[in-house]
Amino acid sequence: MFYFFNSKPMSQKSDNKKVWYGIPRDEIDWRPTIDTEKCIACLTCVNFCKQGVFAEADGKPKVVNPQNCVVGCRGCETVCPMGAISHPTDEYLKELEKWKKSDEISDCCSSCKL
Repeated sequence: MFYFFNSKPMSQKSDNKKVWYGIPRDEIDWRPTIDTEKCIACLTCVNFCKQGVFAEADGKPKVVNPQNCVVGCRGCETVCPMGAISHPTDEYLKELEKWKKSDEISDCCSSCKL
């Protein structure tokens, strides 16, 4: 089962910190992980993600801005031809939803068209 909780732009608090449902984004461990054994360095993830999460480093993709990853988005995971990208589990997302501090929600980056 897939849980995707984003529908408005990621909001920012007055101190310029991003929040998701009232939870500071830097407290949420949602980011892609690249399995270097499976990765063929096609850079599909780099070109796909519009949030700047990935960058090319020595011809290979690297996660450079993990906090830019939209909570719940797995678009890069679905487009990776080798299945080399993973994210936290659905159970983690369910737990996050329980800890929501407000109805303030964030937008999908719209890259994956979910």
